Amino acid sequence: IHTTSNCQHFVSQVDTQVPTDSRLQIQPGDEVVQINEQVVVGWPRKNMVRELLREPAGLSLVLKKIPIPETPPQGPI
Repeated sequence: IHTTSNCQHFVSQVDTQVPTDSRLQIQPGDEVVQINEQVVVGWPRKNMVRELLREPAGLSLVLKKIPIPETPPQGPI
C-alpha cells in the first residue's frame, strides 16, 4: 500500500498468496476507500494498517478502481 501526503491509500502490488479471484479484482493503482466498513480516506497510514491487520481471518475492502488507459493500436501511418 502506498499512502500519499494527503492520506489517500493506493494498492502498490498484489501478493501472489492472495487467491486468484481476488488478484484479478485488486489491481495496483486502486484506491483503498473502506476497510471492514470503515472509511479510511484521510486516515494516517499507521491507523489504516492497524485496521487491515485487525481481522486476520477475513477482510472487507471497498476500492476505487483507477482505470488504466488503453494503448491505441499502432497502425501504419
